[in-house]
Amino acid sequence: MSLRHNNSVNFMSSKRFGPQLMKSDNLCRVLTLIVAVALCLSLSKTSYSQGVRPLTMRRVSFTVGAGPGSAIFVPHFLPMNRSAKVGIQFVFQYINQGGKNSAETVNVETEDGPLILDLEIGKENSTRMQIPLPPGRYYKYNMFLCYSPDGKQVDYHKPVYDMDQDPTMGMQSINMTIRGARKLLMPMIQKKDDAIVTPAGNGFTVAVNAEVTLPENYSNDRNGLWAIAKGATGISRQFLSLNNAVDSEEGGYAYKKIPVRFQFGGVKPSVWSVELGLARPNNPTEMRWAEGRAEFEVGGGAWKHPAPMSVIPKRVQVKNRKFVTLDGQPADLYRDMPDALSGVKFIRGGNYGNSICWTIVPAQNRPEYFQQLREFGLRFVRINFQADRFLEEELYRSVVDQFVQNVWSAGLYPIISPQEFPRAKTDPLRVELTVRLLKMMATKYKDQPVWYHILNEPYIFQTWDKWKPVATRFVKTIRAIDPDAFVIVPFEGWAVDGRGAAADPIRDVRVDLYDAHAYINPAEFNDRYGPAVRAGLPVLIGEYGGGTAAYLSRMDTVIQNMPGIVAIAPWAFTVPGMDFLALVENSNENGLTFTETGKAIQTDFMIWNSGRKK
Repeated sequence: MSLRHNNSVNFMSSKRFGPQLMKSDNLCRVLTLIVAVALCLSLSKTSYSQGVRPLTMRRVSFTVGAGPGSAIFVPHFLPMNRSAKVGIQFVFQYINQGGKNSAETVNVETEDGPLILDLEIGKENSTRMQIPLPPGRYYKYNMFLCYSPDGKQVDYHKPVYDMDQDPTMGMQSINMTIRGARKLLMPMIQKKDDAIVTPAGNGFTVAVNAEVTLPENYSNDRNGLWAIAKGATGISRQFLSLNNAVDSEEGGYAYKKIPVRFQFGGVKPSVWSVELGLARPNNPTEMRWAEGRAEFEVGGGAWKHPAPMSVIPKRVQVKNRKFVTLDGQPADLYRDMPDALSGVKFIRGGNYGNSICWTIVPAQNRPEYFQQLREFGLRFVRINFQADRFLEEELYRSVVDQFVQNVWSAGLYPIISPQEFPRAKTDPLRVELTVRLLKMMATKYKDQPVWYHILNEPYIFQTWDKWKPVATRFVKTIRAIDPDAFVIVPFEGWAVDGRGAAADPIRDVRVDLYDAHAYINPAEFNDRYGPAVRAGLPVLIGEYGGGTAAYLSRMDTVIQNMPGIVAIAPWAFTVPGMDFLALVENSNENGLTFTETGKAIQTDFMIWNSGRKK
């Protein structure tokens, strides 16, 4: 749903926090915050990390109102550098009813799905938003405008505008009290309890219990809703009559609920991720999918497939910007492609993206696909995973490990990387949780050929002098457990600039690769990374992508023309639907087919593999 110029819509909370429900009421107080914003902003590098041009604003202002169970926000945006389709995300800080500091993340949505604002350059854009919130005293908030690739979906992990990184605004202070349970603004569906898995013949039957909750006075012209669950073996669809809704109450406020059970048969041992959604009665194919998924294991650990020992690659290190074995001998990573390093000297790899952050069953996560990537010239594949889930869930750690096993099975090196810092109230606590996570990783893969990327992008440390001591500690944490580990350190912030590390590299512990995320103008490449390369640092261009095929071709040219780069990895060797900026259209027994932008990477890798330069 694309809205612009003073539209009014209602919203639901994000998947991180389950909704509480209440009756509607009038606003109890209105607080107006008007902020004039300078012509030019310095924006968060989150947007660069997706290869999407960030937004700059001439003006941003808010009208904010608080009421029982929800708040009213009326933002006004005046973009100055480009038009854009964006979604909205808020992060609120508040003191809950128990007196504890808490955080609440809200992805702004409508009954039709994510709210998409169609911002026009040079025009003021506005919309009225009612946001359901849990009770408490709210004192700060931050707002993100997030990338929408198609005007229908939003990648909330990838903002194009971060209010907190705007030096003329920053995180906004408010004095707003929300009373009563969180307001229910639209029908919602969510998983209830664990899935019920029972043996049946040669497989299993899986039952997923869910609950549809409705505002007290909700109705439509056909007096019902379609509830749908989508799993690996197909779709289970049920029509729910509103006549079967049961009156319920929470926190003194009334609502209605309808229980529903979805059943799937013939399920083999596997990890399962079931999407739940609702559709209007007259169009059951237009789904509004819930953000949370029902994820579970079927058949114990029988779904796991370890890599054969005979194909797992040997451990290597990087010394003097060369790949060597642990005994110091040159490591020939292209033994089967004798010309691959004749034209260029850097090792090629790629990213499997954030797919495991989205679903535990990403497409093409199989040895055959990674073998095709090896034949294409890749020698390592990196994946980002959710730090909190890795810390908390054994099943999620098993899913990450199966990715490792699949990559090993293709004779490639897996790079595993926390997508972001674990959630915590303070930055020091985030650091301590990351230390715990890195210890888990190093213990799990001690003495094995896994490459540890200590963190995707250390965005809370925007300068090298702040990030260097933390990064050093992280590297030492891994080496205390596995002294010969292969360790990768990103540059500070959004990893877009290597000049700080060039002037003051980490010296008291070995770093195998320094990682740069080059979502930049190709003309800036030499200025940002040339000093690090000339200082002798082993530089990995660990992400670059987006834009057009011509842009990617230009990036490959500037990378090729900088002698001394050790390795490169375009973003991302995933298929559409598994991540944004996908390079691969499809993979089957006939090989890889590439997207329009992916064809530029295909052309250049084939040139390099043959021993030539562009």
